Amino acid sequence: MEEPRERSRKRSWVLVCGILVLFGAIGPGSALGTPGRAGPDHSRAAEAASLAPTPIVGNSGFETDLSGWRPNAGTSLARVEPGHTGSFAAALTRTGSTGNVRLNDHRNWLRSAPGDAICTASASVLGPEGETARIRLREYRLGVRVARESTATVLDGAWQVISVPLSVMHEGDNVDLNVYGVRFDTGGTVLVDDVSILCARTDGSGELVDLVEGGTREQIRAWADARSIADINLAVAGLDDARKARLAEIVLDTDATGTERDRFLRLIGMVLSHPDLGFYAEIWSYTFIEMVEGGFFGTCGHLFLSPSAFASLSDTDARNVLMHESFHSFNCVNRGPVGALDEGAAIWIFKATLAESLHPAETWAEATYGTKLFYRDIVGSPDYPLGVAAAPTDKLLEVYRWLADLDPSRLPWNSQDRLTTCFQRYWEPLDRNVDFFAVWLPSAEAATGLMLADPDCRPV
Repeated sequence: MEEPRERSRKRSWVLVCGILVLFGAIGPGSALGTPGRAGPDHSRAAEAASLAPTPIVGNSGFETDLSGWRPNAGTSLARVEPGHTGSFAAALTRTGSTGNVRLNDHRNWLRSAPGDAICTASASVLGPEGETARIRLREYRLGVRVARESTATVLDGAWQVISVPLSVMHEGDNVDLNVYGVRFDTGGTVLVDDVSILCARTDGSGELVDLVEGGTREQIRAWADARSIADINLAVAGLDDARKARLAEIVLDTDATGTERDRFLRLIGMVLSHPDLGFYAEIWSYTFIEMVEGGFFGTCGHLFLSPSAFASLSDTDARNVLMHESFHSFNCVNRGPVGALDEGAAIWIFKATLAESLHPAETWAEATYGTKLFYRDIVGSPDYPLGVAAAPTDKLLEVYRWLADLDPSRLPWNSQDRLTTCFQRYWEPLDRNVDFFAVWLPSAEAATGLMLADPDCRPV
């Protein structure tokens, strides 16, 4: 909803009705833009897709031999078939008394770490259900350990991926990698495959495809922060489906769990599959989604979604609500407008990009001025604000210009005088507290026609 920091249960309820009923039924979604309107040039998408990270681990799959690896004392190391992704995996078996079975890179694959970077190690592991596996990175400078990070997972008898990030302390340091089973009894075995280390700079440099392979949410945010909306869209469009799914996993931050979280991943994937909506990855890289009863509400870096109401929606409607509320976070972070134009933009973005079909009256003007009238005529708030952004960021201007290119109504979104004058001339006399389809949309279509005939009702 609108940008105010105070949440309101009543206001949130109005939003549920306003978007799903009073602003029109949200029809089936598709990856179609407005017919007849050209979008950005995606001819470089194939080039972006061809980018691949440079491997640091030279023998990650043990397909030929075990070179570059050695076990700890009391552990045997062998190649076994099949592997997780290839023909072979490394098998670590405890030959001594109870203790760790450890796979150690020797010499270290990462002997000169980059500065201002996070290096993430990952591996696929398979072992007895209930046992514990761990992956560890240790940074050494002149033989002295200066940093250590590790992650553990409880094995379930199937292949699992385990990873750990390490923030590099000093450029040029030596980093040691270990993957191991914790306190295995004699004869206990863990399999390891697909071992990798990927380093990505924390200053936003590098390629998205590298960050998706082994970066963090903070790195994705830094990367996106340094780029235009068009460049973000291009990079996301260049990812294959598997990497887009991985990107969704990285940027999603929510207290939802289980099937509820899985649904968010599915919905995010639906959005990121549209070539003009890749910039939502940046929005989600700084936005937390909290599941709490009380309706739907979005503000700077935080969404509040009612679990019961959200669960009752179809995937298409849930996707649209997620897009809508997330766009409020974008507006807030990028110093966007407050009130009707904020709400109208958050409605128009999913209608303009993903609606299968729209009534001729469904435009940015209808979404914006309709919001103003909705609050005046139905909520009883005649002073609901109708204002343009006072000090927008370049990213907000880029997105709003694109929304204007998709808008048949030519809403004067960037002029306070024109936005107010056009409302007063053609929309203020209308009654919003009427049947949406039978009365409101025909009235809105007529008002839009009058706007289009008025040269003062255009963006400046």
